Amino acid sequence: MAQSVSTNSSGTGSSETDAQDVEPDNSVPTNIDLVDDKLYLGNLAAACDIPLLEKYQISHILTIDSCPLPAKITHLPFVKTKFIQLCDIPREDILHHFEDTYEFLRKAVEDKDGRYALVHCYFGVSRSATIVLAYMMRKYEISLEDAQDRLKSRRSVIGPNYGFLSQLKLYEKMKFSIDKNNIFYKRFRLHVAADKVKSVKLLAPPFTDVIKKDPALHTVRPEPVVYRCKKCRRVLASASNLLTHREKKSPLWFDFQGEEDASEMGSPICAQMFFIEPITWMSNVAQSLQGKLHCPNQNCKSKLGSFSWVMGCVCPCGAKVQPAFYLVPSKVDRSTSVLNFTRTVVPQEFKRHGRVSRVTLGGIRTTGRTGRAQRNNLTKFPRGIG
Repeated sequence: MAQSVSTNSSGTGSSETDAQDVEPDNSVPTNIDLVDDKLYLGNLAAACDIPLLEKYQISHILTIDSCPLPAKITHLPFVKTKFIQLCDIPREDILHHFEDTYEFLRKAVEDKDGRYALVHCYFGVSRSATIVLAYMMRKYEISLEDAQDRLKSRRSVIGPNYGFLSQLKLYEKMKFSIDKNNIFYKRFRLHVAADKVKSVKLLAPPFTDVIKKDPALHTVRPEPVVYRCKKCRRVLASASNLLTHREKKSPLWFDFQGEEDASEMGSPICAQMFFIEPITWMSNVAQSLQGKLHCPNQNCKSKLGSFSWVMGCVCPCGAKVQPAFYLVPSKVDRSTSVLNFTRTVVPQEFKRHGRVSRVTLGGIRTTGRTGRAQRNNLTKFPRGIG
């Protein structure tokens, strides 16, 4: 059964409270509900009410708000707190916090002392409800819809904003974990990063993970399909770096159903432009809103494509991609990467005439004119999309 309490906040303050701390509005009533085993969901007023915390044996407080709790709460000897700074706006990345908040709450409710955890934001409606929904989805392996029904039966005043709901749907699609290889998750992280780039004109440290490792320098288990500069053969991207889209359909990170419908209708994958993740060899993507992409080989520097964090790019097929990092197909080749192994190729006629000169190519040693022919064959590959 849901346990609920509603009282007027005492509003007691502290002169030593840090300037960034926040005290609840005295006009906002305290509300708190028992929504799961040893787990309460409430508002800021509840989290700041010391007698209430003692009455309901709260030992862990998870705060999702723009400001932390006042020192009078965080310094309580019987309470462990965790603060996540987050505004209640749809474009905020709350998905990023689902993993660590789950662990905080799991450890709290499994604590043998038998005490309880409280999750709260300012009103206890959107941000904190989103965290509790994600917790329930993972704990019980249930859909977002089932989690909402479960939570609303215990606390009717919940209402995550549409951006948070979309992130919860993505969490469900990823089977209640963060799958960094999921294309929708990749699009989501780039979308959030682009929003920050638009604000501060550069890529902030929390989002540098969207820039992927250079596959040319990644020697451990190299991917079999890569994209090379047509002029110098330098590896630029792997197949896993591709961010594909359907022809004439703009890719949106939250449009899961649209993607499924397009797939069922047989809508082809567009091959008119190679849209990829940002990669470390793209030297100016972290400091500029837009620019050109050139081959990182200092002896080549061929123009390969462009990027734009804010404006994006309209693909020749008509789809709008934003943000966009793309390679022009005529400038690159799709090829099979050379694996790390060594062998020696010595034609019999070369042995007879003593014409053996070894040349190493990506771990394959070849000889003489035959070696040159083999090197040419190894670097000529069909073009297309992987």
